[in-house]
Amino acid sequence: MPPSPIDPARLAALPADLRALFRAQEAMIEAERRRADDECSARLHVESELAASKESVERLELLVKEYERARFGKRSEKFNPDQMQLVLEDIEIAIAEVQERQDDRARRAGTAPSSRRTRRAARAFPAHLPRIEQVIEPENLECPCGCGRMVQIGEDQTW
Repeated sequence: MPPSPIDPARLAALPADLRALFRAQEAMIEAERRRADDECSARLHVESELAASKESVERLELLVKEYERARFGKRSEKFNPDQMQLVLEDIEIAIAEVQERQDDRARRAGTAPSSRRTRRAARAFPAHLPRIEQVIEPENLECPCGCGRMVQIGEDQTW
């Protein structure tokens, strides 16, 4: 706490309740200064994260434009396949960096890092829909090329 702006001799001359109020007011002022400093540092941190995010977005947009040009551009603008692989690697690296940054932010905030989106399992058809099993057998079990008898190698079910 910084030194008091009032002379200690004058402060000692004040009644005890006024001295206590003065000390309490000084403590409140110091707490307010610390809170303001904390808010300022938090704001600066958020601004730096925002700047980093904007930079990442610009980089990703540039990579997407390069990819689109390589994929859909005029023949003279297209990349050869080796260059396309480099563009795709750059995109994958940039995506990994962004995800890592998001996970770090989530860990600092105390939340669980975002997991990769998982595919939901296909839901079963409602019970009221009819189940129809249809087996389609070939007319002839002899192979058309004459190599012998055909055998069942797999089974597909669509339900």
